[in-house]
Amino acid sequence: MTGTKKEIRKAMLLERSGQTEALRTEAGLQALKRLMALDQYKNAESVMIYIDIKNELPTGAMIVEMLNAGKTVVLPSLDGSCRI
Repeated sequence: MTGTKKEIRKAMLLERSGQTEALRTEAGLQALKRLMALDQYKNAESVMIYIDIKNELPTGAMIVEMLNAGKTVVLPSLDGSCRI
């Protein structure tokens, strides 16, 4: 994909907005399964992840699984200068 960062973000947002909730949920579950199979995840004491917004891959189930597995979950913090 080519273009400016702003153009790429706009294109990705448009693509995601056309996906159904069921498709996003299934993609999130598949990502969770792949993550849990990684040795890096299994051996990690802490994991950094984002909270999904604007039709991004849902991360809620991943965060719950990480906490249930005893992992420290680290989330990014946005300041007032960030635009979403």
